[in-house]
Amino acid sequence: MADKAKNDASVGVQINGIKVVAPSKYIRLGQVLDLTGVSKTTVWRWVREGRFPKPFKLGLNCSAWRLDEVEQWLSSRPRIDAVEA
Repeated sequence: MADKAKNDASVGVQINGIKVVAPSKYIRLGQVLDLTGVSKTTVWRWVREGRFPKPFKLGLNCSAWRLDEVEQWLSSRPRIDAVEA
């Protein structure tokens, strides 16, 4: 069974005793807009300003974001009840 991939409790799998981390899922702009609730103009402005994760270029006309980076960014946003008035 040494040659078979064995599930590990953490992210990734063990192959021949070496932990291999599973690649992140990539999402396109439409999914980013659905998750964030903002316009594409806002997303691209935030990327330029360094306020949102930068996408990866998958092809000539294809950009995508790592889902884990977008989720991390979303979880770092303050809740509205935590903002001081």
